[in-house]
Amino acid sequence: MFTEVSVRHEHHDTHPVTVTRAQRRGECGYGRAHVTTVIGADGIVYGYTRQTEGFPAGSVPTAQEAERTAGEFLRRIDPAFAAGLTVQWIDRHDEAITGADGAPPVQVCGRKVKTRHNSGRYTWVIVGAGNVILTYERDVTWDADHSRRQTAMWLHDRWITARDGGGAELGRPDAPLRRQS
Repeated sequence: MFTEVSVRHEHHDTHPVTVTRAQRRGECGYGRAHVTTVIGADGIVYGYTRQTEGFPAGSVPTAQEAERTAGEFLRRIDPAFAAGLTVQWIDRHDEAITGADGAPPVQVCGRKVKTRHNSGRYTWVIVGAGNVILTYERDVTWDADHSRRQTAMWLHDRWITARDGGGAELGRPDAPLRRQS
């Protein structure tokens, strides 16, 4: 059972957002299983991730299944926005989380469908076993001068710990942005 463990009021580029994180009781902390949402003051869901066990490498959907599932999901949550998206590429995407009760790391495996909106911003959906949406991020700005994303990475534990001063500085393309005064 997951329960809310933190709420942060931050920004997704210039948009005020609320970042809400849920984890299992007794298993709180970065790098562990979590469900996180990034919801704008305007009601837009800018991000969602479900980093939990149960999405093994052998159950990753095909590229066609992932594209179909991602498209259906995007059209369901915002049909007008989805109409402006073009698929850029589809590929395997794996992340690791610390196993429950200190067990070895667990791979969370899926297929990433990366799209570009006609606004020039990027959106992606990662689809896991059973065509479950593992991660969704929208309206991500790319900083071409520094070869990395410009938009804050509120779904990514390594980025958050580095930004908050509790983790190692990340190299490109995961490097955090400088804090704005």
